[in-house]
This record gives sequence, C-alpha cells and structure tokens, in this order.
Amino acid sequence: MKTKVRTLIAILALGTIGFTNINAIADHKRVGIAEFATEKEEMLTIESWMIDTNYWTSKAVVDTLETEDSLQVESWMLDKSIWE
Repeated sequence: MKTKVRTLIAILALGTIGFTNINAIADHKRVGIAEFATEKEEMLTIESWMIDTNYWTSKAVVDTLETEDSLQVESWMLDKSIWE
C-alpha cells in the first residue's frame, strides 16, 4: 500500500512540474518569436581597399632573414657534480 501511495504522489508531482514547464515554455515562445522578427541585419558595404587590385596582388619582399642566436653549451652544464 505504501508503494502505491508513493508512486501516485511521484506521478502527480512529475505531472505538475511537467505541466508548469510546458506553460512556461509556451509563454516564452510568443515573446521569442517577436524578438527575432524585429531584428534587422545591417547592409554590407564594399570599401575601396576590397576592390583595389594593388592591395591584393602586392608581393612582400623580405630584405633580411631573421635568425635566432644559437645556444652555447657552458661548462656548468657539463659538470657532473652539479647534476648528481
């Protein structure tokens, strides 16, 4: 008998929660659709640099190559007494 009562209470609780959520979602759907309908996107414009062939066909010339200084092995790096 206790199991049946608990099951009925659980079913009623879940039903009530489900019904409340359905009503809440239905109310917000109307508002959400109205928000999307009022948004407008800005018109895109073509700027002068977008159609300038010199801008798109120019080749970059590198005068000097950048190089990093090579790392040097120092005496303390090879000293076994430091590492042991």
